Amino acid sequence: AAAWLQLLPLNDTEGRIVARFGLLGEIGELLLGTALEHDARRVAQVARPLEEGASSSLWRASKAFNFSGLALSLLPGSSALKRMLSGLLGTGGGLLLRFALFEAGKASARDPRATFEQQRAPGGPQAV
Repeated sequence: AAAWLQLLPLNDTEGRIVARFGLLGEIGELLLGTALEHDARRVAQVARPLEEGASSSLWRASKAFNFSGLALSLLPGSSALKRMLSGLLGTGGGLLLRFALFEAGKASARDPRATFEQQRAPGGPQAV
């Protein structure tokens, strides 16, 4: 949401507040994406959609957009152009991430063995 807000015309105070929240959001999105990727890689079949096909391309583009937005946010200066470009990168990265996960879910649904392998893997879901 903060990345989207960076696209709006803001005064200096609003711009600083939104930039801080945007920075936290970009860091959070990159950290959570890394955690998700790490968890998926515990079982090769589960990670396959993040490494092959359309979902893989979307996943890599999402990481590139989010990382670029974060890097731009960390550069010195507070111009409206920098804020808006960072907002575009963050918003694009967030959208790409959602579509990547959607496509990866569709790919996983076509491979039911991946679910079984994940459930049998150490640290997998526990039966209640």
